[in-house]
Parts: sequence; C-alpha cells; structure tokens
Amino acid sequence: MNATAGSYLGNPAEDPNASLRDVFAKEENHPDAVACILKYCENESGFHKGSRDWAKFAELLGSFKGVLDPVSTKPFITLGPKDYAMAHINDFFSDLPDKSRLEKFAASLPPGTFDYSLVHFCIQQQGYDISLYIAGVLAAGNDQTTYGVAVLSKWELNCNEMIARADELVVKTKLKEQLDNWLDGITSSGYE
Repeated sequence: MNATAGSYLGNPAEDPNASLRDVFAKEENHPDAVACILKYCENESGFHKGSRDWAKFAELLGSFKGVLDPVSTKPFITLGPKDYAMAHINDFFSDLPDKSRLEKFAASLPPGTFDYSLVHFCIQQQGYDISLYIAGVLAAGNDQTTYGVAVLSKWELNCNEMIARADELVVKTKLKEQLDNWLDGITSSGYE
C-alpha cells in the first residue's frame, strides 16, 4: 500500500475568493499561496494519491527557491521487529507538527509480509510564519524484521519574496487551488 496524506495547522486564509495575484501578494492569503505551489508541483510532476516517488515533486518545489526554501533534510534508517522499527520512526519525526497520519500509517501495517509507504505533507502556520514539512516513510518486511526508511524535509516560506514575485508566481502556477481542496485531493483513502 502506498498512501499520501496532508494536514494543515493554522488559520484559514483571510479571503478564500481572492484573485490569484492577491493570493501571492497579500500575507493573509499565503496559506492558499503555498497550496497553489503544491498543486502546481503535483500537476507538473505527475505526483498523485499513493505515489511512492516524490523526487520530481521535490525538484519542482525547489524551483521556487527564494520563495519557499528548504531549511533541513534528515534521513533515518532502522531495522528490527515491526513495533520497534515504527516506534523509532515515530521518535525520528518528533519535529513533525502533526503525526496523526504517521500513527494511522503505523497502525495500518498488516501482520505478515508488507511493503507500505507514506508521503505526508504538513503545513504549519504560526502567525505569519509558514513552514512546510514533507515526511516520507517506507516500511517493508514482516513482524520479525522490518526495514524502515524515513526522510523529513522542512521548508520555510519567505513572505517578502513571495510578495515581490507575485506576478511571476501567477504566470508560473496559472491556477488557484484552496488549501483544503489540495489536501483533500492529495490524501489517499483512509487517511482523511
């Protein structure tokens, strides 16, 4: 099973009916602006519900350098019984603001042999600071021996750069997608 999930922690955008330019040009609409960037990356990379490989998605996200910049990327590998491996992956994601999807993923691992993956996008807004977390998990094996690989990337939004480049971003993305709609669209069945 390959699952994709998204979550958003913060206040909704001030004007859900704002023009695309206002989404990028006005700080109060920046949660929707991040969703527009994510939807653009999804469309252009072919990333869809349950996709396991988000490398092209991440490459496209990197094309927004200056507006949305990676702050850190941490990999993690563990090996052991399933519960042990998943507990260590859970500990590794201690900086992830919303681990509910990860917990649901860990609980869904079936007895016996499995090969599951989860890509989780989490947007956190604190005041006008907006961070994007991308957590990727691959767990394969069985109850006795589980191989777990995890990656956590954190990206930060530069509001001033987004405002300054609003016209360029409108041309580049050519769409307006509200955050809730993007999260609903990217989340695999069972992870709502």
